[in-house]
Amino acid sequence: MLKKGGKFLAVTIYDKPCKAIKVYKLMNRLFPTIINYKPIKLVKTLNKARFKILRASLYKLPTIITVASNGPPKNK
Repeated sequence: MLKKGGKFLAVTIYDKPCKAIKVYKLMNRLFPTIINYKPIKLVKTLNKARFKILRASLYKLPTIITVASNGPPKNK
């Protein structure tokens, strides 16, 4: 739960075809209790919850860093 105007940050795996994802999926099949691979559509989910997406970046690794806000802070 966030205060009004709070920010949410998540680092997630970007599910795109590449060697790193193939290795990650294989590791999940071999070691499902250690490596958990369940992709979610984070930006879509946050948009549905009416969060404003402030940044969604893709880096060299198949990762997305997403920062979202639930609106401007309440005036006191």
